[in-house]
Amino acid sequence: MTTTAPEYVLNASAIRKDVSTRDHDLTILQPTDLKVKRGTTLSVVGASGSGKSTLLSVLAGLDVPSSGSIDLLGQDIAQLDEDKRAAVRAGQVGFVFQSFMLLPGLTALENVMLPAELEGLADAKERALRWLTKVGLADRADHRPAELSGGEQQRVAIARAFVTDPALVFADEPTGNLDSQTGHTINELLFSTHAEQNTTLILVTHDDELARQCQYQYRMNAGILTEVVA
Repeated sequence: MTTTAPEYVLNASAIRKDVSTRDHDLTILQPTDLKVKRGTTLSVVGASGSGKSTLLSVLAGLDVPSSGSIDLLGQDIAQLDEDKRAAVRAGQVGFVFQSFMLLPGLTALENVMLPAELEGLADAKERALRWLTKVGLADRADHRPAELSGGEQQRVAIARAFVTDPALVFADEPTGNLDSQTGHTINELLFSTHAEQNTTLILVTHDDELARQCQYQYRMNAGILTEVVA
C-alpha cells in the first residue's frame, strides 16, 4: 500500500505573537493563517521590524505563538515543548540564516556534517563532502569559518541546510550580509538546490526582487501578513 505525502508541509491557523514590556503588551504578529504546499517556494517580504522574522521563528518552532496552531510535518508544534519541537525538525527542517550561524571551532566539513551526525546517519561525512562539492567548496572543506569569505560561509550554510534531505528549508535574509554580486550567486544556488531536491523553501527577505522569484509571495507590514497577487 502506497502512502501519499500530505499536500501541505505547514498549516498555520490564527497564530498570534504578543510580547510584554514594562509599559504595555505589544502584538508583533497579528492573527495569521498560512498554508504551504509541499515542494513549493514561498516568500515573505517586509521592512525591518515588520514582524517577518518573528513569523519565521514561530512557523519553524524556534519560538511559540501566544495563540493559534501550527501543523508542521503532521505535528501541532504549538502544543509541544522545546525538545519535542526540535525532534519534529530534526532531519526534516533546514535553516539558512543571514549571519550564517556556523560553529567557529569546526571546519566547513564538520559544520555540514553536524545535522547528519545528530540524526545518526552513518554516511554523514560522505553526505557532507558531496554537498560541499555541490556548492563548489570541496577544496575548502578543512577551513574554519574565519578563513572563509561571507559568500563561502553562506554556501557552507546552504550545504548544511540540505545535507539531511529535508522536507522544508527556512531562509531568513540569506543574502543580507553579502554584496550584491555574491548575493545573486547565493540566490541562484538556493533556488537551484531547492529545485534539485524538491524541497519546500520558505524565504524571508526585504528584497522585492528576490521575493518575486518565489511561486507564492506575501508581504508583512506591522505584523499583518497579506498575499501578493500578481
